[in-house]
Amino acid sequence: MRPGNFSGAAALRRAPLQVGGQRGVVLIICLMFLLLISITAAVSVRGATSSEAVANNSRTQALAMQAAEAALGYCEKLFNEFAKNGIGQAPPAAPVGGAPYTWQTLANWDGAGTQANVQVVPFGDSASGEVKRYFKRSPECIAQYYMVGKTDTAVITARGFGPDVAEVNAARSAPKGAEVWLQSILTLQ
Repeated sequence: MRPGNFSGAAALRRAPLQVGGQRGVVLIICLMFLLLISITAAVSVRGATSSEAVANNSRTQALAMQAAEAALGYCEKLFNEFAKNGIGQAPPAAPVGGAPYTWQTLANWDGAGTQANVQVVPFGDSASGEVKRYFKRSPECIAQYYMVGKTDTAVITARGFGPDVAEVNAARSAPKGAEVWLQSILTLQ
């Protein structure tokens, strides 16, 4: 054998394998990366769920606002027809001596026997039932004379409900869900 020229067996004898240098370091690093990716994925899913809930609440609130606007317009039209032509039900008289308006007392809106105080708005096409698919409870409104002795001005108060509010039951229990109140003062010309 010449110097510098090694055969396979001689090379193994002179350069022993070093197996003890790596003891699962790659496995630990991979597990740490896997944990980091899992945490990132969980945070992303939670963020997407929160965004979806916010969007749904905004949609429900917008639908309740539209229902309240419809009720306000309906009651304004009823007051206008009564004031000009005497058609329909007369609004309650204006409060006297610091008494509250009819709309200010929640018992006039919800509870047994309140149907006389509240105008339930016929909402949409009742024959097809299309609106009932989205809204279970119809919007409501109250018109009341604004000042004592003045029959050309009324305060109109309306409330609309989102699609999450249950239908009115016999006891007229208070709604649970999205609810929007709107008010206008209408003076006839």
